[in-house]
Amino acid sequence: MEPSSPKKCSCCGVLKERKEFNKKRKEKDGLQHNCRLCSRAILARRYREKLAEKGQTAKPYSSWDERQPRVVDGFGNLIEFDQGTVDKLRILLVNAKRRAREKHCPLDIDLHHVASLYVDKCPILGVELNWGKNTGVATPNSPSLDKVDPNLGYVRGNVWIISHRANTIKNNATPQELLAIANALLAR
Repeated sequence: MEPSSPKKCSCCGVLKERKEFNKKRKEKDGLQHNCRLCSRAILARRYREKLAEKGQTAKPYSSWDERQPRVVDGFGNLIEFDQGTVDKLRILLVNAKRRAREKHCPLDIDLHHVASLYVDKCPILGVELNWGKNTGVATPNSPSLDKVDPNLGYVRGNVWIISHRANTIKNNATPQELLAIANALLAR
């Protein structure tokens, strides 16, 4: 195998550059079978299992899985997010947790679930979502975590990612925009 050729991770099955693998002298190609991301996830899982055997739990955000969301799309392809998108996903979750605490509504979602909701376009208005660098100010195309039924809270199956404009449209909407929301909610 030539040094510049990609290597397939035996854990996630994704072809990656060779620099994405840790070294292991005993192997033919000098690299581990698993990529660095999978190796970290495996180590984190083993660490949690050892703690569970002792009756302990890991500190929040101590595992790689919790810090770096990895999602498999409907075709079995692994989606890895850039840091700007990960930051936006975290902000969506942190803001949802704050609102749930303030309004005393249930919340059972985590970063992985929010990442699994990732979309490029708003499912209601069809506009491209701005997943770029966080500026601290919401624009109409900024992603927003929305509760389909506000009475249920932030629970799995009741949240989706839509544009900020679609989420605030209830206050100042045109008839065409309200119809788009109604059609999307009926289809859900």
